[in-house]
Amino acid sequence: MSKTLLHMRGKVASTMLLILTICLMSAGPGGLMTPVNAQAAGAGNVTLTVKQSILATNESLSQEAPALRDITCNYRLVPRKATTPMPAGTVASAYSFAIKGSAGKNIGPITFTDPGLYTYEIRHTTRPLPSYQFDQRTHIVDVMVTADMNATLVVSQECGSKAQEILYQHSYNSKQLETPKKPTKRPSKPKTPPVSVKPKTGDGAQILFYLLLLAVSTTFVRKTITLSS
Repeated sequence: MSKTLLHMRGKVASTMLLILTICLMSAGPGGLMTPVNAQAAGAGNVTLTVKQSILATNESLSQEAPALRDITCNYRLVPRKATTPMPAGTVASAYSFAIKGSAGKNIGPITFTDPGLYTYEIRHTTRPLPSYQFDQRTHIVDVMVTADMNATLVVSQECGSKAQEILYQHSYNSKQLETPKKPTKRPSKPKTPPVSVKPKTGDGAQILFYLLLLAVSTTFVRKTITLSS
């Protein structure tokens, strides 16, 4: 048997082993998981799509606070092995990115040069914020690259449950985020100014003295006229 034939059989066996491995990893209560196809940017290139949704738990107020839905959330892509290919911009074996509002972001392309099974973890890293409830699930992404450099993705969660896409579902309570209204102060009644009491002086006593003196003088004059008559 020629070396070329042995080499081809080895590649086929390796590919079949990869397919069997990823199927076993994807198995769940409902059977095998349907693989999520990679977005290929060329031979051996893969782009991951990460989505997030931000919804209000109080729907009656969801239209009143659009700025709350446009919050920016942070994420991090990390490999399970140090030799796993990573996208451009990776720092210290981690690729950090952000998504604003209910939207998605493409990560990559990630270039693969060898067939094999490559595993990544995507984690939400935004710090806790008042009244926001963040989706803290870790998504596991398995990339299976065959001998002919075709790639297939399988997405699952850390707990082992299936996932059809990489989606984070955040929420906020818009009612709790409303600015509290200041209590209305009732206008206070104006205070009545105190009535000032003027102290008594000696003028009243002098007037009374003069009145008494006038009365006595009048009486004396009358008596004198009577006597003269």
